[in-house]
Amino acid sequence: VFPVIAEEIQKNPNVAAVLYVPYGGQYDGYAAGQVIYGDAVPTGKLTGTWYADMSALPTLDAYSIPEGTNNTMSLDDLAPRYTVDVSQADAAANKLTYQYTDADVTYEFGYGLTYTTFAYSDFRVGTQNEDGSLQATVTVKNTGNTDSSEIVQLYASNKNSTYGDYAAIRRLVAFDKVDLKAGESKTVTLTVEEEDLQMWNTNTDSYAVEAGTYTFEVGASSKDIKASGNAVLRGENFDGLNIGEAVSVYDKSFAASPEIT
Repeated sequence: VFPVIAEEIQKNPNVAAVLYVPYGGQYDGYAAGQVIYGDAVPTGKLTGTWYADMSALPTLDAYSIPEGTNNTMSLDDLAPRYTVDVSQADAAANKLTYQYTDADVTYEFGYGLTYTTFAYSDFRVGTQNEDGSLQATVTVKNTGNTDSSEIVQLYASNKNSTYGDYAAIRRLVAFDKVDLKAGESKTVTLTVEEEDLQMWNTNTDSYAVEAGTYTFEVGASSKDIKASGNAVLRGENFDGLNIGEAVSVYDKSFAASPEIT
């Protein structure tokens, strides 16, 4: 069912709740039973976007995957991503993931319910530190009657990015899980490292922070935003990008990534 076509289940009046328990192994049934009977409190959040229907997904065609050939090819003849990972779709071009999609979704990235409710207040965004990092703080209160945990999420966006419509709507840059007893409040500090704010600069073929005024949003998911604030960030000038010419940014960034071998 996931990550699409769960919409019918969500809208079914005979379905009181949906319990998603992936990859639990032989302990799966016992863990689900604990949650159903209230012996354990669910606190997880989704790490992907559950689209309302298949129309959000691009069609696989000759442009998105290599065509077959009768000739012998070596790995050197293929784009590097095909030799490692087949899930190589360009999220920006295809408007995929919470960062770019404008499609209807059933459950957004970061979504998740528990047996209580939370209130957010006093959100503050600090200034950029010498090392390029910054911190944001927010007070979170458990407003229900059940002890639980909240995963506080911080998103960033640059509305005036040189990438224009190809810039992410928002990007997760920090998160923290805080345990809260019923009625308890805590101040959560979220640290954003410089590398969390970097994006690909096609002028220099490297990752960098694009200088500008960024909006930081704190919330319970990528859609459930509770508060926002702005901060001016130092970085590189991305002016002069030729975004009208087709360039495989994915291939360039893939080849430059030190984590992928």
